[in-house]
Amino acid sequence: MSKVSYTSLQLPEETLHTIVREVYGKQVVALKALTGEVDFNYQLQVVSGETYLLKISRPEEETAALDFQA
Repeated sequence: MSKVSYTSLQLPEETLHTIVREVYGKQVVALKALTGEVDFNYQLQVVSGETYLLKISRPEEETAALDFQA
């Protein structure tokens, strides 16, 4: 079984804008990728000026590991 190279995986910026708009009802005006061991992490600024952290876990991540992070 080959190991997945997490550093080569990326989410398109437009996908992130769509997720934030559809799930949270916010419009992103600035987006900065943050480092992470496995997850996708982003600092977002929305139209109102508020900033948020968006963390997207990979689909193969164990539910117990995600619950531990909450």
